[in-house]
Amino acid sequence: GLRALDRPNVSAVLLCLVDHPAVSTQVIGKLVAAFEQSGAPVVIPTNQGVRGHPVLFSRVLFAELLALSPEEGANTVVRRYRNSTQFVEVDDPGILVDVDDPGSYRRLNEKEN
Repeated sequence: GLRALDRPNVSAVLLCLVDHPAVSTQVIGKLVAAFEQSGAPVVIPTNQGVRGHPVLFSRVLFAELLALSPEEGANTVVRRYRNSTQFVEVDDPGILVDVDDPGSYRRLNEKEN
């Protein structure tokens, strides 16, 4: 997917993990706004100081992300840019919801209903 977006008119990519389905559109808007204002290479949402998802990566990091081996995750790049990362505090615990098994999926559905 990232290769398809590696074009001059694309300034960033938002890496949304499939197992984090409770992220609101407001969070995405805040991340994009923070990136547009700061130009930070990495923008990460936090809720009560805890890092969550999705993570926004500037175009300047596309080559590094594409160069990762299959064993490495994008977190490898995030760690390299820790000192220049923009953290955005959001009032949305959905950024922390990780649905990895039937039990966590059930709990997510119970909260929504």
